[in-house]
Amino acid sequence: MERIRSTKRWLAPAVLLLVLILAFACFTFDADAVSETSSKSFKLMDGVTETTAYVTDSGKENIRVHILRVQNGANASIVSTYKGYYKKGSTAAKRAKKASSLDWGYENLKTQAAAYNSIADPAGTVIAASNGDFYSGEGIPAGKFVMEGNVINASNSEPFFAVLKDGSVTIRTGSESISDVQEAIAGSVMLVDGGKVAVEKDSKREPRQGIGVCSDGTVVIINADGRETSTAGATLYDFAMIFKQQGCVRAINFDGGGSATFLTKRSGDSKLVYRNIPGDGFERNVSSSLLVVKNKAASDKTITGSSYVSMKKSNTVLKKVSGKYTYKINGKKQTGFFRINGKSYLFNKNGKGMTKKIKIGDVTYSFKNGELKSASDKNAGTVHIGYCGSASGGQNLLYAYQKGNDRLKIGLNPLYNKKNSGKMMNWNAEKANTTAIPWYSMRSDIKKIYIGDGVTSIGDRFEYVATDKIFDGSKAPTSKLTTVRLPSSLKTIGKYAFYNKPALKNVVIPAKVTSVGYKAFGYAGKGYVQFKGSKPPKFGGKVFDKAKFTKAYVKNTSAWKKAVKANRFKKNGFKKTVSYK
Repeated sequence: MERIRSTKRWLAPAVLLLVLILAFACFTFDADAVSETSSKSFKLMDGVTETTAYVTDSGKENIRVHILRVQNGANASIVSTYKGYYKKGSTAAKRAKKASSLDWGYENLKTQAAAYNSIADPAGTVIAASNGDFYSGEGIPAGKFVMEGNVINASNSEPFFAVLKDGSVTIRTGSESISDVQEAIAGSVMLVDGGKVAVEKDSKREPRQGIGVCSDGTVVIINADGRETSTAGATLYDFAMIFKQQGCVRAINFDGGGSATFLTKRSGDSKLVYRNIPGDGFERNVSSSLLVVKNKAASDKTITGSSYVSMKKSNTVLKKVSGKYTYKINGKKQTGFFRINGKSYLFNKNGKGMTKKIKIGDVTYSFKNGELKSASDKNAGTVHIGYCGSASGGQNLLYAYQKGNDRLKIGLNPLYNKKNSGKMMNWNAEKANTTAIPWYSMRSDIKKIYIGDGVTSIGDRFEYVATDKIFDGSKAPTSKLTTVRLPSSLKTIGKYAFYNKPALKNVVIPAKVTSVGYKAFGYAGKGYVQFKGSKPPKFGGKVFDKAKFTKAYVKNTSAWKKAVKANRFKKNGFKKTVSYK
């Protein structure tokens, strides 16, 4: 938070000037500060602390952040690593010789950490790990990369974090020297420079990963979770603001999105554990990585300095007065559904918690004084509730994901005060906008989808899962979806809506559906698909491309007979039996 300085105008009398200077010197303010709502810290070793904090960013979104602080003086090392560098039987001399001809590739973070731990420092312990730099399709880091003093990549394109040969740490610009560097790993942009945020305000929210250094030599590694219902992901600006609030004088941005990975080994853990939720919904192989290693015979000496810098001065206020919750952001009362510190709440236009029953899909959710208390589906596990749809602010529809029985429910938002069209926005898996795809990280785990009456359209890529390996070589997840129940109000199904759902069976297309998008059921299906309408909908092309439905049922009408005779199904990839029913 920036200090508000005196304007240096001479005021009289002199006593008044002195009072003003003292007052201003003690006052701090930053309207764009990220504010903490709660946090919990874990000591990994003396001088190394991991903290999980829930914060509210400048855009009033909730973010879960994982912060690792390695204080200056801690008996720990920070090293960079890469797939195949620390091989069985290798020595420091052999690795130095091999450094100039390293085989590029990808590997998950746990495997890279295990290789280092077993080969380079069997007596040490990797207690934390982070993914590193952006990379090319071959896995070549974009910026400078140094391991054990061996220069693997000398690119000047990005700023970089470095552990120097004298043991000190720094962050340098891409053009600065690496002659005195022992370990180095780069990042795309400088987030903080000279203690000030170095990036412009932006609106793109993503899972983020980065590293910063403080003036006292403390190293700060931060992960911002995203693509999940309870955490929106951070803009680059707000991510930089978190580093600034943690006291960093310089910080850089590592590869984020599905690559953002944060692991730690807490007391009682036998191995490294993922603390963030991978943005792809599954672990992604990455290029370069950074490890924090507890040195041999690490002492329990007292380390001075802050183990965590609190961001507790919150602009988000959740209060419980006389049993009722109220909710404000920046002093403004909030209306509607909110996910706060892992729980679902419902507030009226006065910002007061509502006692109300809301039906989403076929399930009724009961709120008492603002807090979600129960669901009529007794099998429901943790319930995540939020907005989706095409209306302003995405509040046209509601979704509820029931973690535990893996069901996704969608229905009209009864609190939306404008005409409710029932339309969903088009999901875009590539952009991975958290508002547009609230269940992105759950996509492969959903088993059943129930869409309630009143919903008129299903957007593009609604439950899309890729069929092949993603660009970095990681294996794509296999969808578990078996059941989809579509409402009688439905009119359109978007392209790729149920793409690659090999377990999906017995789909019934409602009578009002007038169009089914391109590859909507590509690579999907078991059992049958049935059309209830008397007329065939408009097919967007390859609707059933490589689908495994064994039979299609249609109405015994002249319109359908004409469509079947014209090979409408065959032209859209369906090569099995079509029967009249």
